[in-house]
Amino acid sequence: MGICAWCAIASKALALLALSAASVMDYKYREVEPAYWYAVLRIAIPLGALYMIACKPPLPLRIYLGMDAAALGIAAAAYLAGLLGGGDVLAIAVIAAATPAGLRELIVPSMLALLYGGLAAALIPVAYCVLNISRHSSLLASLAREGGASRAMQACFSAVPVRVSEALRRPWLYPTAWEVGERYNIVESNPPDMLAEIAAERGLDAIIWVTPGLPLVLFITIGYAAALALGDKPLILLIQAIKPGP
Repeated sequence: MGICAWCAIASKALALLALSAASVMDYKYREVEPAYWYAVLRIAIPLGALYMIACKPPLPLRIYLGMDAAALGIAAAAYLAGLLGGGDVLAIAVIAAATPAGLRELIVPSMLALLYGGLAAALIPVAYCVLNISRHSSLLASLAREGGASRAMQACFSAVPVRVSEALRRPWLYPTAWEVGERYNIVESNPPDMLAEIAAERGLDAIIWVTPGLPLVLFITIGYAAALALGDKPLILLIQAIKPGP
């Protein structure tokens, strides 16, 4: 293998391993320390530069840098909107730094990771509803009787029922709005404080509906793995399928 192949392997392996380790941290604690990302970036930036020099991707450098900047801009906008955390933006930065371009793809890996990861995360509400219908249909029916069909539908796609004692052990489980009087913003609230109030009022064995905070680095990692395995072929096939005929 030539130096390009070795650089490509090293860059992709670094990003994938770093993202995988961060996914474990994000899944267990819903937090990845910024110092971790900065340490990875110190290795990823020179390795990505060497990758670009050795492999000479087909498009001009400015095009790749523009697409990577766009991916970071989208992630930053999602962060400001409360849809992503700061660590999720840094995960995209690691992908852009380590693999700033693909050798056969027109779309950069950072953009593909956002797209594929977003598609994977979009399936979560469906998974919630399948779980709730198959295992908690009686609780959904009870919620529909008490709060109406719309509330039961909302719970089906966005929440799961747990005991208060279990929720207290997992600080990323946010009680749903109707459990706390619909008076709070989920992003700005502290789950342990709300859960302590619920525990004092209803007891530790009470069943409540909670919305889990998602480990989004995990989905970015899934998206990056899909980008490495599939490239932009699915997008090209989709465009060809919807492109109007002559």
